[in-house]
Parts: sequence; C-alpha cells; structure tokens
Amino acid sequence: MKAEATEVPREFIVSNRFSSFEALAAAARQWDLDFRQLDSGPVEAELTNIVTPAVILGRCRLNRRIEQRGHPPAGYRTFGLGADDSLSIRWRGKQVGPDNLMLFPPGEPLDSITEPGFDVFPLSVAEEWLATAVGRRGIDSAGERWPATDLVSAPPDAQRRLRELAANLIAAAVADSRILG
Repeated sequence: MKAEATEVPREFIVSNRFSSFEALAAAARQWDLDFRQLDSGPVEAELTNIVTPAVILGRCRLNRRIEQRGHPPAGYRTFGLGADDSLSIRWRGKQVGPDNLMLFPPGEPLDSITEPGFDVFPLSVAEEWLATAVGRRGIDSAGERWPATDLVSAPPDAQRRLRELAANLIAAAVADSRILG
C-alpha cells in the first residue's frame, strides 16, 4: 500500500486504530509510505500524530511483520525512538535495538523491516525551526552538530526519560488539543 505525502497543515491530532495498512498510511499523510505485510494474519495498528508547523510527534504500533519504504516528512529532520525496551527492527541495513536512536538522513528513504510488536515514537522537527534554534546559539548550521551516522546509542536512563516525555506530551495533546494553540 502506498500513500503520497502531503503538505503539513497548521495543527492537528490523529489518534486511531486501524485494521488495514491502507488506512494507516492515509492517516500518516505527512509521510510518503509504502507498507508490505510479510506475514499472515489480521492487521492491528495504532497511530497517534501530534502535528504542528515546527514539530510532528507520533507513536506508531504494528502487530505484523512489515516492510516499510518511503520517506519521512519533507522539510523536517526526523528521529526514531523505540517506545520500550523490546524494539527490534532492521532499518537501513542495520539491526536496531532498544538502546538505539534512529537519525533519518535528510533526503534518504525509509527502508525497514519491523517485527510484530513494533512500537516507536517518530519525531520530526522542521528544518526551518532547527536553523533558527541553532542560529540563536551561534552555530552556522544544524549540520555542523549532526552525527555522521544514522544510528546512535543512548544511555538507558536518557532513553527512559525521552520515552516518558514523548508519551506524556502525546497523552496531554490527545486529552486536550487546546495545548497546540
């Protein structure tokens, strides 16, 4: 199933369960996604996306073995963080585990195989917003500080704090969308 990315609207929240990858891909409209199920059985997927002009924060859960191809949101720098300690994904030719953060290289495609139980927090930050933020700190470019890899390790305590922050932000936005305004 393929869904073409669309321009990011001002602000919105998607929080839903899906029984098809077509519906999931349509709801994740900031991404250019192509899903292919690699095992048999019914699809159970969940997606929550909090979208603002500066940041897109989400949580995606999948119950099947899936090949995912496509691109992250255009104009954004995207990161991926496992939602728990059981993350297992083949991503860009590397095995990713629970101690890794994924750094999506700008302009490079999403290319992964996820196992049942996939649960991840994708975070996309607008390039324009990043440029303004690093400029305020006297850095010419965010690229100056960007690691020359697409996968980094983070200490367990830092991972735990990032997961808690992402989960709490999503829960607060879903409970009261007025926090976006």
